[in-house]
Amino acid sequence: MEQESKTVFPPLSQEPILHVDSTPDANYPLRILRAYRLNADCCYEVTGVDEKSRVIWDMMNSFQEKRAKLLDKALEILERHSAELLEVAKDET
Repeated sequence: MEQESKTVFPPLSQEPILHVDSTPDANYPLRILRAYRLNADCCYEVTGVDEKSRVIWDMMNSFQEKRAKLLDKALEILERHSAELLEVAKDET
């Protein structure tokens, strides 16, 4: 017998990434951060939501956009130094 799941959350704009290749290599931190960044594109679809609830979902979506911008900056820095990470990884193996 199937149960209908009830949630207070509106649907997301996309399915979040739940798994990342965990191979322990120098690109592992980048893979994690890139997946997390892609998940930052997820937002709540607020069409059809009552106005009182819409305020909180809009605020959460706004915060998600701000997190995405911060992650973009972090990725830019990490990618700039990825060659150094590769060297560190080689030294540790």
